Amino acid sequence: MRAAWIFLVLVLACGDDDASDAATDAARTDTGALDSGTADTGVDDSGFDVGTPDTPAADTWTNFAEAFMTAYCVECHDGMTGAGRDFQVLENVRAESARIRCGTSDVALADCSAPPPRQFPIGGGPHPSDADRARLVAWIDAGLPE
Repeated sequence: MRAAWIFLVLVLACGDDDASDAATDAARTDTGALDSGTADTGVDDSGFDVGTPDTPAADTWTNFAEAFMTAYCVECHDGMTGAGRDFQVLENVRAESARIRCGTSDVALADCSAPPPRQFPIGGGPHPSDADRARLVAWIDAGLPE
């Protein structure tokens, strides 16, 4: 009889720990760290942070534009090649943002006379999707947040 009571106490005590462990495991992020309680963010196929359906991520240099520049621009614009401009640095992108905006857009923009839409990137390398082009234009229009 005493063994049955001990078993029952252990089951009840362990049951609470299991529920706590399950809650802790559910709150862990992919890195194994505990989630801070903020909404999880998603990453699209190109590696850009897209947030979640309920909480889209606001595009910034850090979570979108820097990766865009790395993927599509710095092959030629690394500050060392013939194109001269270094688009690995946000301040350089800011200085050229009007030109980047017009030439990267997937559609003709009313306030752009040159370069034409879809001119950038030039060459046979990878090209961004129309959705990513629109995101870059929106990021520039939002003031190029860091």
